[in-house]
Amino acid sequence: VTWDGSGNQYYKNGQYLGRTTLNYSPNPGGDVTIGGVRSQVPSSNLQEFANSTVNIVRIYNRALSATEITQNYNATKSRYGY
Repeated sequence: VTWDGSGNQYYKNGQYLGRTTLNYSPNPGGDVTIGGVRSQVPSSNLQEFANSTVNIVRIYNRALSATEITQNYNATKSRYGY
């Protein structure tokens, strides 16, 4: 997932899946949840987690281009049998 200031762009195995727009900005220096969603409601403690495995996490200080996403995927995919 990349966030470019106006929305999220989603990729899976190097392939672009789509884009959503958001009404909020990420909180720099705030908590990060990998593989799940934490409720944005302050009084709520609800969480949902993906039923999956996250093999590699990289956090950048900018949105990566589609080419960079594909390069990262191709550089590591053989480790996982792809």
